[in-house]
Amino acid sequence: MDTPTSHLQTESGRKLQETLDRVARGIRDPEAARQAREWMERERDEMRKRLGGPVEVVVDLVRELRDS
Repeated sequence: MDTPTSHLQTESGRKLQETLDRVARGIRDPEAARQAREWMERERDEMRKRLGGPVEVVVDLVRELRDS
């Protein structure tokens, strides 16, 4: 079972914790921000390729919330 404690023992968990600690102290890392933007753009582009175009998730979520 993946618990928050076990996740922090992974490399990605340690990196996440370091990032959160810096943010909590008000320290901004421009290089880390650039890398995060590039990663998000690659992930978005990959999702668009897999799904065949842009995904309008927000519209569906708003409709679901409105109709529930």
